[in-house]
Amino acid sequence: MTINPSECIIYHEIPEFTEGHILEIRFPKNSTKDQVKTILDEAGKDGRHPHFFNRSGAYVYFLEHDKKEKVYVGQATQLESRALNKGRLVAEKVSKALLFSNISKNQFDESQIQHLEYFILKTLNNSKWAVKNVQSGAPSITTAK
Repeated sequence: MTINPSECIIYHEIPEFTEGHILEIRFPKNSTKDQVKTILDEAGKDGRHPHFFNRSGAYVYFLEHDKKEKVYVGQATQLESRALNKGRLVAEKVSKALLFSNISKNQFDESQIQHLEYFILKTLNNSKWAVKNVQSGAPSITTAK
C-alpha cells in the first residue's frame, strides 16, 4: 500500500491557548515500521513540523487494544523519543497520535506536563472513549491557568 505522508499530518492551532498547538498524525491500518518512519520523517525535525520534535508535552494514542478501540494518554519531556517511537507505534497498533506542545522558547516544566496529561485524561474519561491507561493520572496540583 502506497501512502502520501503529507495527507497523514494535520497541524492544529488552539485559539483559546495561543501558546499551544497540536500535531495530529494518522497511520494507515496495519502500518509497517517503514510506513510509520516515512510519515514521521515528513512531520519531523527536517520535515514540515520540526517545532514538535525535541519538545516536552503530552500525547494521545488512538489504538487497538484487546480488539477494541481505546486511547492512551502519556507525557514526555521529549515527544520525539517517547511518543513517536516507531516500534512502539507499530506494536501498540496506533491509528492516530495527537501531540500537545507549546510554541514558546521555554518548554513545559514537569508540573505543567503532568497537569496537561491529567487534564487530557480527565476530559477523555468523561467522553465516549475507553481509556487504556492503567492509572488515570494523579490529580493535578497546579491550576488550569
